[in-house]
Amino acid sequence: MKLPPVMRFAGCCLTVLLFQCTIQAQSNFGFEDNADSIWIKDWMVKNGADIKGARVRLDSEIKHSGNYSLLIERQPDSVKGEFTTLYLTIPADFNGTRISFGGWLKTKEVKNYARLYLRQDDRRKKFLQLLHYPLPGMKGNQDWTRWDTTINLQEKTGIIYLGFIFAGTGKLWLDDLHIKIDGEPLSSVKRNGRFLYPALEDDTAFYHSSGIDQNSASPVQIENLSLLGKIWGFLKYYHPVIAAGQRNWDYELFRFLPAFLKISNTQDRNRLLEEWIRQLGPVGACKKCSEKELEKAVYRPDLDWISDTILLGRNLSAALLYIRKKPAPGKKFLFEFIPRGTKSAGIT
Repeated sequence: MKLPPVMRFAGCCLTVLLFQCTIQAQSNFGFEDNADSIWIKDWMVKNGADIKGARVRLDSEIKHSGNYSLLIERQPDSVKGEFTTLYLTIPADFNGTRISFGGWLKTKEVKNYARLYLRQDDRRKKFLQLLHYPLPGMKGNQDWTRWDTTINLQEKTGIIYLGFIFAGTGKLWLDDLHIKIDGEPLSSVKRNGRFLYPALEDDTAFYHSSGIDQNSASPVQIENLSLLGKIWGFLKYYHPVIAAGQRNWDYELFRFLPAFLKISNTQDRNRLLEEWIRQLGPVGACKKCSEKELEKAVYRPDLDWISDTILLGRNLSAALLYIRKKPAPGKKFLFEFIPRGTKSAGIT
């Protein structure tokens, strides 16, 4: 199966680890630090090195400001369709909601395209989001041009990659790259550790497998699993502990299943489900419960089944009805509201 270009590019980014490094509070965004060194500081590449069809070096003659810019030159004999990429690796050990990035680019006889990119991964280097900018990119002969854009800093982001991608042939200069967090330059952002939901800390137990090994199910198990799926999905968005990211709800399901699969009657099933909900902790009193907001919804969830005391029993039904009326916390772990009309141009 042929992967889409963005997926191929995302995979390639992970293979260029030879050229990445961990950046602390100050990064060599302007290419001024240790300019006389064999290595280009923070970019972990030698001055004048050949990497994947391109020569990378500091240029003291053509620059936007200061003494140097970074010049990337791809020769006509470069493999057709290949691209060159180089990037900084920045730990997201700070709090924030918006990330702005950009820089100055200049091109000469560029075929295909040249552009910046910013990628966000979680702490385990699992891909979250990739933004190429500008789109479709600079080409031909263009003088120094500043590019800036702002996107959301993902809740789970643990690593940020800032770099460029250059496809085709020609010359590309970069200078004065920058990152801001909530409008504040990265160099002055307080590194006090990024808040991580407790659900994200539970990220190894079932990383490779659920641990559930069962090839068939009896009619009773099928009926029980059908109900479990409905309750699990309901609690995922309605129970305040789950909605606030206190538990990894996928993993909690895997922990619950072995005992649940052994249940053979309705009473034991409902009793086990009640206990499962109870161990999540108290839901708390609801002083301002209202379903007025739900009245504005275009699509409303069908939750009539939680009132079915024949199916659930009185105690389990009452527990679910109470949770339904309890408003979830303001900050959601599993989703976010996007105002109507909001655009995320350039995200690929």
